[in-house]
Amino acid sequence: MNKIFIVMLLGLFLLTACGPSEGSIQTAIAQTQNALPSNSPTFEPSITPIPTNESSSELTPISGTGEKYAWNYLSSQNSGGLSIMIARVLIADRTAISQEFDGSIIEYPVVGMILFQINNYSDTYSYSILPEYGTIQVGDELINLKDFYLQNYGFGDTSPSLLPGTSSTRGVWFGIKQTSVKDINEMVLDFDGAVPLNNPSMVEPPVHFILNLSDKKFEPLPEELK
Repeated sequence: MNKIFIVMLLGLFLLTACGPSEGSIQTAIAQTQNALPSNSPTFEPSITPIPTNESSSELTPISGTGEKYAWNYLSSQNSGGLSIMIARVLIADRTAISQEFDGSIIEYPVVGMILFQINNYSDTYSYSILPEYGTIQVGDELINLKDFYLQNYGFGDTSPSLLPGTSSTRGVWFGIKQTSVKDINEMVLDFDGAVPLNNPSMVEPPVHFILNLSDKKFEPLPEELK
């Protein structure tokens, strides 16, 4: 019995000697607390400013060097059931306007623009017409509008056809090589007449405009044409 008691007492002594002391436990706790960050990390939201529209100046005409003139509602004629209005003509030194060009037209020192308003006042027939395929004469220079139109210098409505009671607004930019802006006082415009779609063989006579540009002025673009 005494032997059993002695063995148990020795075992208890060994367990106590091998276990960590109270001082060791408190030291480990202190070291662990010191290793932790004193404050929880805070995350500041990253605010990215919304970019402003830097291209707004492209919408505002930029004053350049050179001469520029523009005329509104110069003349109108009928062809078949169509009424064709020369709604605007612009002639300018290429450096005097804000319009940006690329391609072959940048080789021209003077540029022009012609805008057509076409109305089909017929109640019955549809017509097709392509004034942007015509020719312009300024001075001794004959300009083929079709060449510029096919190089993507046309704008506005793309269909040449007009149903009864409909209208179309379209135009084309073109280049002028041989005549200066100040020397352009007249423009002669010719193009094929209207074609009734129900009878394409009945083409209307050619359309011929003589436009007087001697009154040098720059009329602003009307709101209804914008």
